[in-house]
Amino acid sequence: DFLVVVDGYDVVIGGREEEFWDRYLRVVGGAAHSRSQGVPDPVVFQADHTFYCPLNNQTASSEVAWRYPPSPTKYKFLSSGGIMGSAKALANLIEVVVKEYANHEWEMKSDQSLFIRYLVDSHHSKQEPVHPLYVDHYMQLFGGNGGNYMKDFAVEEGRLIHTKTAGRPVSLHTPGRKKYQREMMWLSESGWENDIIDCGASG
Repeated sequence: DFLVVVDGYDVVIGGREEEFWDRYLRVVGGAAHSRSQGVPDPVVFQADHTFYCPLNNQTASSEVAWRYPPSPTKYKFLSSGGIMGSAKALANLIEVVVKEYANHEWEMKSDQSLFIRYLVDSHHSKQEPVHPLYVDHYMQLFGGNGGNYMKDFAVEEGRLIHTKTAGRPVSLHTPGRKKYQREMMWLSESGWENDIIDCGASG
């Protein structure tokens, strides 16, 4: 069984179950067909334009930023606002990151910092990671407007389209203060098909 895990109030789903699967396969490519070779299913994370890896030690956080792997787009950084993978792969990955990185440096408010540290260390390791982790740099599966408010998304035939990468994400994550979530309403008014409810309050 595959799971999709997203943040709460600041994520809207705008697509069907089969669209999630289709976009997942686009992100991971041939890696999805490696099970017969004993390779775990990849776990896909949303990408973000901004770096957010809170640690209790500022020096450690800065070091992680400097060691962060390159990206083919400016949507470089892992965000845990959208995650998709098999139940088994997710459980195994969580077990590993908690065991390895939930130490005195961890800012306990953020699970994202654990996954980022795993990604960075895996990139610099000479061995293939035991638990493959992909970041959706082209926003094919998960959309996010962190750092690029009201700049990247449009609507085409009722679905989101990312104007810079041509990705067609199934969800939109608008992290941060409530003002950034106004993009959800603007896209809905532009024809994006979803079940969004406007609570009315502004922040």
